[in-house]
Amino acid sequence: MVGDRENDILAGAAGGCRTALIGNENFGQDLCVESPLQFVDTIF
Repeated sequence: MVGDRENDILAGAAGGCRTALIGNENFGQDLCVESPLQFVDTIF
């Protein structure tokens, strides 16, 4: 689950997904990136 808000991370975690936050806050996500492009570059 990729999102930019705490609710996105909480929903992904509740659903058993690995989570990635676009931003720099810490909501317990597995990965933190600055942009969607950085996310794609990081996982591929």
